Amino acid sequence: MEVNEKMTKSEILKVTKEFEIEQKKISKEKDSKIKEQDQAQKEMAKQIEDMQKMLIAMQAQSSSNKSKNEEPTFTVVSNLSGKNNISMDKDSTVEFNGHGSEEELTVAEIKAMVKFSKNKALFTNGILYFEEDEAYSTFKIKPTRILKDEFLLGLFELDSKTFLSELATATQNRNYGVAVHTIVYRMAYLYKDGQINNISKEIMDAFKEFFGISLFDIQLYEG
Repeated sequence: MEVNEKMTKSEILKVTKEFEIEQKKISKEKDSKIKEQDQAQKEMAKQIEDMQKMLIAMQAQSSSNKSKNEEPTFTVVSNLSGKNNISMDKDSTVEFNGHGSEEELTVAEIKAMVKFSKNKALFTNGILYFEEDEAYSTFKIKPTRILKDEFLLGLFELDSKTFLSELATATQNRNYGVAVHTIVYRMAYLYKDGQINNISKEIMDAFKEFFGISLFDIQLYEG
């Protein structure tokens, strides 16, 4: 703002007014820039905070996965037909998708599973089994039989008396329904798949005597 002694009072007032307006404009622009800078700083701080939270979550997940990967695991195999969900606790289950399906489970998961007596019975009676022999001592399980195909096929090579004795042991004298169902339907599958040949009449009669149905009459189902 330039003022000289030759200016009139009105001119001086005009220049002064213009100066004040210019100063207010400059001040307003400064305030706007400060607000923009503040907003930018806040947004940057929020982004940094979000990134820190994401990093913490990733580190926690990595630690969890590392912990699980370091925990010993065992392979559990199913002799059950169709899909079956086995409870590990009240909130989680493990799903087996048919005969021969397997799941790799941690020691903690298996302990949670066999805590239920009905689940432990699946291992004891060979409905589920471990690929690793050492797992049986780890979980203090002593299976009476393991109902693999090799075991079932071998029964047809026995005499009828031993055949009936083996079936009685494997099914707890037909009182353990899961084993009865597993053996009947798996034997029927093996027969219709052509893996059981030249069955003697003695064994066929023994099968019908024990299960109350002929091996030829069993209807298989999908799943």
